[in-house]
Amino acid sequence: MKVALFLAPAVILAIIAGCSPGDITSPNQIVFPAKNVSFKAQVQPYLTLACNNPGCHDVGTQSGGVDLSSYISIINTPNLAIPHDTTSLLVQVLDAGTYHPVGQIIANDNQRAGIRQWILEGALDN
Repeated sequence: MKVALFLAPAVILAIIAGCSPGDITSPNQIVFPAKNVSFKAQVQPYLTLACNNPGCHDVGTQSGGVDLSSYISIINTPNLAIPHDTTSLLVQVLDAGTYHPVGQIIANDNQRAGIRQWILEGALDN
């Protein structure tokens, strides 16, 4: 019991120290630029926070056969993110906003435009 009481403050401090004011914790914090969209700076963080959750489009679940956990998995999924082609399934699903269970995050206008722009720019791993 004494060990647990001793370790509890250390665990709490470690959790607090792991977060800084600049950490992105919500997909709504991600703002896409109008051009030069970066997979690593905007697309992947957005997909990780909005879509790549346990039971959804993570490595283990791959809901609908779609794994959004990495660039390779996205590009290797047929028709998901076709470079220079806005008929890609990722764009269609984000635009429709109705393919997901109630309570899931719906992309805002900036996020939809950002994903579309990333695809138009070649869906690069940048």
